[in-house]
Amino acid sequence: MKDTKVEAKYHQKDRDRLANQAIADREDFNFDLWARAVKQQMLAVLRERE
Repeated sequence: MKDTKVEAKYHQKDRDRLANQAIADREDFNFDLWARAVKQQMLAVLRERE
């Protein structure tokens, strides 16, 4: 099920908050997971522009 733009933005904020919190807490930051999330976000932006 595809999120609406508002839902997608809300979920992105949750993901950003979790990633930023992990960095702030100096937890074991999973760079591959972060890179995959960034790639997914870029692909989503490209799909929106089509």
